Amino acid sequence: MKFPIDIIWIGEDKKIVDIKTNISPQTFPEIFTSRQPARYVLEVNSGWVDENKIEIEDKIWYNLGLW
Repeated sequence: MKFPIDIIWIGEDKKIVDIKTNISPQTFPEIFTSRQPARYVLEVNSGWVDENKIEIEDKIWYNLGLW
């Protein structure tokens, strides 16, 4: 990756199970994993988690926009 990111892990029930913030490109080739079982992962720009007050146990709502 070429810029820092936040990683959000999401469980089967669409609740956030783990978060790692401000992961820099210099961490390569380190591997990041959730401390809890997760079904999905969402990578966003670094700082997004704090700016949006995202916390573990928050529920994710999304629309895949399938036609």
